[in-house]
Amino acid sequence: HFLRNWSDGMPELETLTPGASVQTEAREAMKGPYVSVHRRNMDGECLHRAQNGDKFCFADVEWGPGEIERLCDFVFDDVDNKTLPVVVFTDGQRPEFDNTFPLIDNHSFPVQTWMMALSTRALAET
Repeated sequence: HFLRNWSDGMPELETLTPGASVQTEAREAMKGPYVSVHRRNMDGECLHRAQNGDKFCFADVEWGPGEIERLCDFVFDDVDNKTLPVVVFTDGQRPEFDNTFPLIDNHSFPVQTWMMALSTRALAET
């Protein structure tokens, strides 16, 4: 299981500051603490990118057999700790996986990115 602060995996996010409108929209989108799950199919490239080193915020994680593949098929049942609201940020290309989450965000990608940075925890099940 992999649970960490989003900023731990992407420390450069602290140096990236979006415009005021993106910040405002992201802050107003969710009230209170929440866990963010980021899962994108990337036009069918998820597995290829994950297997070839493009792991974004998970670059420093040691992966066991089959664990990378699970990132592309992540569902709500894979979330262990559901004490906070769990929001999935997705590109919408795999609705069979997206629809397992009770909260599916539909903001623009820049707003979603800032929402993930503001989230209490970022989660990936490995």
